[in-house]
Amino acid sequence: GVATANIQVPFPIQEIRQQADGKYLIVATGQNPGASVPQQAVVVRFNGDGSLDTGFGLSGTGATYLFPNVPTSFNAFSRGADVMPLAGGAILVAGRYSAGGEGAVQSPFVAQLNTNGSINTSYGTSSGFTLPAFGSWAVARNMAVQIDGKVVLTGTQNNAGGPNTIPVWRVNIDGHLDSTFGTSGLQVISNPALVGGINGYAIVLQDNGKIVIGG
Repeated sequence: GVATANIQVPFPIQEIRQQADGKYLIVATGQNPGASVPQQAVVVRFNGDGSLDTGFGLSGTGATYLFPNVPTSFNAFSRGADVMPLAGGAILVAGRYSAGGEGAVQSPFVAQLNTNGSINTSYGTSSGFTLPAFGSWAVARNMAVQIDGKVVLTGTQNNAGGPNTIPVWRVNIDGHLDSTFGTSGLQVISNPALVGGINGYAIVLQDNGKIVIGG
């Protein structure tokens, strides 16, 4: 069978993960009807039988749209990249956003949703979001949760047109950057031998606590 939702998604689904109760979380970028920022990261939840979970998200739609509470223009957007169900029912969402459009500064975000899809405004540094500033262009693509509840993320960053590098950053349970990791929460991986640089796409945590990045 095929599970569908009446949500306009202009870009491919980025990740699907299953909750402990058998429900499925999907993250993508959707067209938020009537919003001042049309393209927003969106999380959709389906029941285990493939039906839309109408108890999740906005007004029975089964979907939650996410955009950080920052100054915006009509060209602003956010893109969903990864979603992670947590023990206890909370949900983490990672992606990127721009307040000015494709040609403007782009930055990663991490947000936390409550089990019903509403944004947990007590999380992070900006009403439910953590908004680290890494270079003039940076994106989050994948995340993993440690045993202690801290979250490690990776993606790509670029500074002033130089080669791409891989940012790896760690966030505490409350959404704040973990200052004990790297430099103020950030570790940057680079390879000067590659003219175009390198990009992070996947992250895995080993049993010994080490972090493996794929790109």
